Amino acid sequence: MYGVTLSPAVIADWCRGVHTPFGGIRIPTIDFLDPSPELAYVIGVVVGDGWAVKRSGRSGEYRISAKVKDRDFAEEFSRCLGKVLGREPPKPIPMKDEKYRVRVNSNALYKLLQKPINIDKIRLFVEHTRDCTRSFLRGFFDAEGSVTLDGDIYCYNTDHRLLEYTRRLLGLLGIKTTDPKIRTKKGTLIKDWKTGKTYIKKKDVYYLYVRADTKLNFYKHVGFTIQRKRQRLEECLKRRGLLNVPLNQSSS
Repeated sequence: MYGVTLSPAVIADWCRGVHTPFGGIRIPTIDFLDPSPELAYVIGVVVGDGWAVKRSGRSGEYRISAKVKDRDFAEEFSRCLGKVLGREPPKPIPMKDEKYRVRVNSNALYKLLQKPINIDKIRLFVEHTRDCTRSFLRGFFDAEGSVTLDGDIYCYNTDHRLLEYTRRLLGLLGIKTTDPKIRTKKGTLIKDWKTGKTYIKKKDVYYLYVRADTKLNFYKHVGFTIQRKRQRLEECLKRRGLLNVPLNQSSS
């Protein structure tokens, strides 16, 4: 049909996975992405606080990346990227600001995760199974969530529709939250206490608050990969007599 002749050796290599028909690109388009908890976690991280950008210039790379504070978070994001793309996990890169950067090049993930996020696109992967939904929420809360000293759980984002979607998914797991509310208005002057620089918020920032009577459900069904956040929540639940023995979040 196309006037191209393939040798038996080339076809055999394709069948054995040594090479692919896509010039070495194992996942060329969204259609080749398989729904999985690992992909759902990657989606949660990137829609939360990651990037999906097309680099200009001759290379034309489609870069997926995140810059995070915690090494355990960076390692889990890296592991999931490797699993999704069928390659060695990218190594977290230590940065001068004591954070870690994880990045890969993937056209398929870029098409899925470029912002503003198309919720209809990600829904197929996020809602594929209950485990996928939980993994998406864990990735999102790892990226955008916080736990106060009193054990209050919040998450923040500039995309109001994304927070509404997150709230609906949490509800399916028996986790109640407030409606998305304004935390910081567009145009607000913000001072970075580490650098001393002041900048202006370009977008409204919204937040969700997980209601106190469903914190245990959150711990059981979503939780945090990040140890410091998980421990703070555990301590709060223990103080309230709701948690005596640490639960295995990965199997709950």
